[in-house]
Amino acid sequence: FICEKVQIGKNCFIGHGVMFTNDDLKKGKISRNPSFFKKTKIGNNVVIGSNVTLLPVSIISGTVIGAGSIVTKNIKRKGIYAGNPAKFLRKIWIMQKIKVSLVGYGYWGPKLARNFQNSNFFNLISIIDSSSKNLKKAKKDFPLANVSKNYKDILKSHGISLVIVASPTKTHFNIAKFALENKKHVLVEKPISNSLKQVKKLEFIVASE
Repeated sequence: FICEKVQIGKNCFIGHGVMFTNDDLKKGKISRNPSFFKKTKIGNNVVIGSNVTLLPVSIISGTVIGAGSIVTKNIKRKGIYAGNPAKFLRKIWIMQKIKVSLVGYGYWGPKLARNFQNSNFFNLISIIDSSSKNLKKAKKDFPLANVSKNYKDILKSHGISLVIVASPTKTHFNIAKFALENKKHVLVEKPISNSLKQVKKLEFIVASE
């Protein structure tokens, strides 16, 4: 039930049976007079569990209210709250997206770029390819990504953690070796290399970390 003067922000989840009791009718009378209602403001990205009761309060964005709680006071600190009255339990741990650089935008590159960018866990930062034509397509498909012809430019983008290698097989070893030696996680499209000796070299680099 939502009373008058209740403001709910964007991307909020309101569970079943949540009660907004922001009226000021002490004797239980029924009235449509707006002066009898106090404002309740719910921020953005707030999760309110089932059967929660809220008095006239303000809740900061990015907060979670546990099921069955009764919120009697303004919530000004982001976190998880529960109980009667609702009390702060702990902070919300928010995982930062893993920053990704993709090397190779030929056949597999666009598919990998789309899948990683559509994930909630990754952020495509840069796309690298030796072909101007491929880079033009990459920039059109992912305008926010940096583009370059030199795979060593992955070091120019701050915070890259994962390098995806989808270039021709003969280039895999040098790119993967460079990324590993610069403390990056690496995903290489199969085959990793045309040479077993090169694969073992990559394994040695990883084992030495």
